Amino acid sequence: MLRPLVCASLLFALVVGCASAPTGSASAEVTNADLGAKTVVKGAIAAGQTVKVDYAPSTYATDGLPYLALAFDADARMPVTHVTVGGAFPGTPHLLVVDPTFAVLAEADGIRTADGAEARLTLPDAAKAAMILVQDPQWAVSMTFDVTAE
Repeated sequence: MLRPLVCASLLFALVVGCASAPTGSASAEVTNADLGAKTVVKGAIAAGQTVKVDYAPSTYATDGLPYLALAFDADARMPVTHVTVGGAFPGTPHLLVVDPTFAVLAEADGIRTADGAEARLTLPDAAKAAMILVQDPQWAVSMTFDVTAE
């Protein structure tokens, strides 16, 4: 379980120091290095798991709002094909799946639900996926949300 976190931490250190081209996604104004610099790895996830993630705004030293991330478990035998995030978000979550260079492979904007907000996406190429990133543009107070990998 620690192996993906160590790999993700090393990857983060490498990416932050690299110049990158835009991701080519709908978030084209954000570069791979920008994503890397704003990413805080909170744990790991594999297919069939739901992980609770805590957001506490005062604990993240990033320029702007952080992307909270879960690294895909490199030892998992089943590929992740769908990702869902849900919780009592103050706004609507922005959900990304990135490769090891922080290039965006898939993204989705959340919608309001009776319980808060939810975002769901399907991965076009699960073999390249390294991390799930979540951000709410209206984050201001502490909260917990769920990330499910199928």
